Amino acid sequence: MKSLLYVSIAALTVGVSNCAFYDCPKELSGLRSDQDALSKVKAAHQSLFKFSSECLEVLLKKNFFLTSEYLINDYYPKTSIDTEVIVRNVAADIKRSQDYLVFQVKKRETHGQFP
Repeated sequence: MKSLLYVSIAALTVGVSNCAFYDCPKELSGLRSDQDALSKVKAAHQSLFKFSSECLEVLLKKNFFLTSEYLINDYYPKTSIDTEVIVRNVAADIKRSQDYLVFQVKKRETHGQFP
């Protein structure tokens, strides 16, 4: 009975240790296509990789919405990660950047720096 328990615990430990986190910043850094990212993320998901909240941030900032949607629908619901907060924070960051650029353009217009 004890040996069966040890085998079960060992199998569980091996199963848990094989579920490594996917390194989204590294793996997706050179990609320019949402389709390429989606293929890589799906393959990693099928290989039982885990995805951190940072992965969703990286995808959203790269405008990889198909891949983001895949994770939001197929991966994150099984976790405790609050995707709504992540999406709202990234959207707010992007809006701040856009507002800053609009401010810079208006500032130049008022100083006559545009023809």
